[in-house]
Amino acid sequence: MHRFLPIVLPTAAGQPSPAAAKCNPGRPDRGNEFYQAGWRRTPGTTVGGIYSNILNYSPWVYPTGRPWPHTSGWAMIQQSSGANWAQVGWMEEPWDPNHQLYAKRYVFVQWTVNGSWNTPILFDQPAGDVGVLWEYKVLYNNTPGKFTFFYKGTQLPVDANAGWVPNQGKTAGEIKTLGSQMPGGTNYGDMWMAGSNIWYSGSWRPFSASYFEIEPGSPYPNQWGGTALAPPYDYGIHDNRC
Repeated sequence: MHRFLPIVLPTAAGQPSPAAAKCNPGRPDRGNEFYQAGWRRTPGTTVGGIYSNILNYSPWVYPTGRPWPHTSGWAMIQQSSGANWAQVGWMEEPWDPNHQLYAKRYVFVQWTVNGSWNTPILFDQPAGDVGVLWEYKVLYNNTPGKFTFFYKGTQLPVDANAGWVPNQGKTAGEIKTLGSQMPGGTNYGDMWMAGSNIWYSGSWRPFSASYFEIEPGSPYPNQWGGTALAPPYDYGIHDNRC
């Protein structure tokens, strides 16, 4: 049985908390791109779900003026080919009053149907959740033929038909332009993804994940990294420029 209690990370004296850890990494905006840093496991059989206590980090998001220039942290089940996926997590927009964007935060759900993704379904996230770890969970076929999504132990009101079978679980951060901060920083601490478990072969099991990333390459190598904080359950990511 899970206990849905907030986890608050300790902060060293004089060090900013993750809730105030916005950092401009000094990279350019190169248009609509996406990059990820995270942890994944492919157990070799059907994956019935994943859950992780993800830090609701508040990163610096580049104000592009384009739609959806957001940054996110999430838990996901997917096909290891990348063709289909279902995810739940947090999302933050930039502070950009010129385009009426005010660093709003959401809990979001998104999934694919036959390789095509749906527009994310958004739920306002309370401001008090920033800087705290809460559980994000996505399940496959727990309700027959459906994906189901949970935040803080409560099922989100989403009707998502499951037309494909997942075989991989992931937790990660994602940016939509190179100019944004990947959640976490070497000077501010990682975005934690703690107590992570994956369901396969009839039970919840330790995540025991491997690090992965989608990098921009030259001339911007090694922009982010991962930390195995307390495996096989607790992992983290960070922006190396912060």
